[in-house]
Amino acid sequence: MPVLDLDLLEELRSILDDAGVREIVDLYLAEAPRSIASLEEALGAGDTAGVRSAAHRLKGAASGVGALEVTAIARAFEQATDAGQQASIDVAGLHAAAARAAAALRALLA
Repeated sequence: MPVLDLDLLEELRSILDDAGVREIVDLYLAEAPRSIASLEEALGAGDTAGVRSAAHRLKGAASGVGALEVTAIARAFEQATDAGQQASIDVAGLHAAAARAAAALRALLA
């Protein structure tokens, strides 16, 4: 799976100017770590609703910037939570995907 949906990012650029795209990406880059931290905290506390909420928030932010891997992992977390399978949540994989997405987005805007 590609890290980013470049077509979506090009579509954003066609609608917004570069400053608008940068603003959206900057919001994602600020929100993603907070959502991941919230997810980890909720997971550690056994807070199913908190895990689902953080995963949902992360999925929305990631899909808005075309971060395909992060979106897919967050969606899988939502589904695992809904199925009562929180033990299957791979937070390390999420961190790795988020780092790849952040690096790719920063490179794209450089």
